[in-house]
Amino acid sequence: MKRTKTNMQQQLAKDLFQKKQDDLKAQGKDYMPEQDMTAEEIEREQNEKPVLKLVGYDGNAFAILGKASRVAKENGLDWEKISKEAMSGDYDNLLQVMCKYFDVE
Repeated sequence: MKRTKTNMQQQLAKDLFQKKQDDLKAQGKDYMPEQDMTAEEIEREQNEKPVLKLVGYDGNAFAILGKASRVAKENGLDWEKISKEAMSGDYDNLLQVMCKYFDVE
């Protein structure tokens, strides 16, 4: 099975987490992952972003919004919030918002 970079990073994080847990258990302590992670990292880990494939896709802002709308609705995201934020600026803002809410490929 071919692993993507994201899958490899996730596996590495899981391996490191397990090693830290094992080391602390050997010392008679419990590991609390919140101690090493920021609130943003914890939230991102708990809520993995849906994939939005834009490679080879029309770069038109409306085409991007249309595709993002479908992916957001399929994954239960608040599309109204995302679209409002995405349309509050220029094209660069649109792309930044897509990266904020989706794993853009």
